[in-house]
Amino acid sequence: MWEAWVGGLDEDDWRETYLAPRKLAISARLRMVQINYFHMTYLTLRRWRYMKSGTSVKCMRCGQLGAHLLHVAWECPKVRPFREGVGREVSAVLGHLIDLTVKVAILGLVEELAGAQLERSFIGLACRVAKLDIVQQWKSPEMPTATKWRTGMDRCSQIKKTIYEQRLRVLGNIDTALGSACRIKATHSHA
Repeated sequence: MWEAWVGGLDEDDWRETYLAPRKLAISARLRMVQINYFHMTYLTLRRWRYMKSGTSVKCMRCGQLGAHLLHVAWECPKVRPFREGVGREVSAVLGHLIDLTVKVAILGLVEELAGAQLERSFIGLACRVAKLDIVQQWKSPEMPTATKWRTGMDRCSQIKKTIYEQRLRVLGNIDTALGSACRIKATHSHA
C-alpha cells in the first residue's frame, strides 16, 4: 500500500523505515507510533467500517469519503496547516528549509536528507511527535495545535537530557571504578 501511495521506495528505504523506530525514538510510545504507521495498524474510519458495518468512512475533519491512513495523517486539508507549521518550526530551529515529504514525515526516511546525523535525528523526532499528536486526535474534528506539539518536543528534550546525564554519571562511576582498580593493582605490584 505504501508503494502505491508514495512510490519510489527501494529496499534500503524499506529497511530504514523498518529499523528507524529502534534507533531514533527515545520512548517506547514514539517507537510504537512509527511502527503502527509503518504497518498501518491504526483503526481509521475506513478500516473500522470493514469491521463494523454502518460506520461512516468520511474523514471526521474534512468530510471526504475513504478516510484511509495517508489521508488522515497527511492529505486531509485540515491536517495541512498543522503539518506545515511543524515544518516551519523545524526549519527555524535548524536554520534552513526542510521539506517534510511523506517519506520523511510519515515513513521516517530521514537518512536521505542532507545535514548532520543530529539534524536528521531531530527531524525524525519532530515528525514522530507530530504523528502522535495527529493520532491522538484523529477521531475528532479538531486538529492538534503547535503548542501541543511543542509540549511534546519539550517532554522529549527533558527525557533526552535525563538519559544523557545518567549516561555521564554511569561513565563517571565506571571511570572511578577503573581508576581505583588500577591504583589497587599498581599498589599490589609494587609491594
